[in-house]
Amino acid sequence: MELQALVSLFRRRWWIVALAFVIGMSAGLLRSGTTTKIYRAEARLYVNVPNASDLRAQAEGVQLTTQLLASYAKIVGSEKTTGLVANALGNRVTPRQVRARVSASTVPSTLLLEVRATDRNPRLAAVLANETALALTTVIDELGSNPSGIGVKATIIDRANVPSGPIVPRPKNDLAVGAMLGLALGAGIALAVDALDKTIRTPQIASEIFDAPYLASVPRQKRVSTQPLSAVNGRSPAGESYRVLRTAIRFRDATHPIKTVLITSAAAGDGKSTIAANLAIAMAQDGARVILIDADLRRTRLANMFDLKKGPGLSNVLLGKVKLNDALVSWSRGLRILGIGTPGLNPSEALGSQAMVDVLNEAKSMADMVIVDAPPVLPVTDPTVLAALVDATLVVCRWGRTTLHAADATRATLDNVGANVIGVVLNAEGGGRSANYYRHYSTRPAHRRRDQPPVEGASKPPGSNGSTGLAPAAPNASARSTPADVRALPTRPAAGSDG
Repeated sequence: MELQALVSLFRRRWWIVALAFVIGMSAGLLRSGTTTKIYRAEARLYVNVPNASDLRAQAEGVQLTTQLLASYAKIVGSEKTTGLVANALGNRVTPRQVRARVSASTVPSTLLLEVRATDRNPRLAAVLANETALALTTVIDELGSNPSGIGVKATIIDRANVPSGPIVPRPKNDLAVGAMLGLALGAGIALAVDALDKTIRTPQIASEIFDAPYLASVPRQKRVSTQPLSAVNGRSPAGESYRVLRTAIRFRDATHPIKTVLITSAAAGDGKSTIAANLAIAMAQDGARVILIDADLRRTRLANMFDLKKGPGLSNVLLGKVKLNDALVSWSRGLRILGIGTPGLNPSEALGSQAMVDVLNEAKSMADMVIVDAPPVLPVTDPTVLAALVDATLVVCRWGRTTLHAADATRATLDNVGANVIGVVLNAEGGGRSANYYRHYSTRPAHRRRDQPPVEGASKPPGSNGSTGLAPAAPNASARSTPADVRALPTRPAAGSDG
């Protein structure tokens, strides 16, 4: 796995790693708090031969003593040594207990023996170490002389002191080990969860599945159910995402301009109607003439988003009862909407009829861009019928919800009808990259003091008598009642601006 993919993974699963880290730290603290304190005391002996009469005898004694040091270390646990220690302590401990609590080892390249004793009581640990060292000197003396007649002598050079702190537990070490184990466990769980996750979470995966470029990511919004038209707010991160999508579609194919775009998704709830509505608003804000057609005859969402009144719509136009121009609802300058109208038609047959072809052709002659909000691909055949009638198809995938299997099935279905999929939009993106990037940018004009005169040639704010203020919607008999501050959108911005 590449480094960038790992970083993206841990950005998505950071809470798993954080939770495991906290659990590891807590386990370390729990171990430190519940482990019995153990103290250790150490005494040191020097083992050597006494002064010899000549140099040769002394060298032989030193060599022999060095060879015997390992044996003397084992003698610490012998029955004789432990019995002497138990007697010295007034039989407060048994020889077996002494054997379990004391040990000895050699110091490499020296003639030193270290005697260690551990116990819950720091004073008893020191007493055990000192008494064991004393008993060891006695046992070594009793073992007799070496074959050369030179006796080996053991001397206590360092007596054990009462230890100031326990060797177990060690809170800092326990915390460090717990933290490292927690991080390792969290990383492993995050990798496992991500491997088992069969949903689309990166633009690269969506682009690869549909073999189409990734055009934009719309960040997750907390109030999308109550305020779906985020493109109206030019300063929101979501609004900027729709302007990015608008630009991507506009320059997708300079040689063959796109006039009709079908917007669909794999399943219901992916947010394709929200994308269609906001894209239409963003294009109208840029000065384009836009017609938004609600072709989801089974489950409309646009009527609630734009607060459309009941009236003639697409169904009525397809039946020939109403002309297209009379059924269109003007929502803002440059944006007109064609609702579903009176239900009753068979959606698949109606949307694939010659009448629908005529509606699309007439709409193209009346607008710069026609956006069609279609049903999802997998549940019904409506979008596949429409995909063959439009210039391009835009697929919406919901971050963390659209499965890889559903995306594969959607692509196969669209390929069967020869749909021109121009790109993929990742909706409700949870990584927060779009929101984080645009959070520090705003289309709000720079602050100016009240006593500072305006710059010559600058546009006046909305509501004044300037030419760049908000324009009210054109009156229409079938238009619904919409607040003026929502219905009025900015006109095309000055050259060099993206809205």
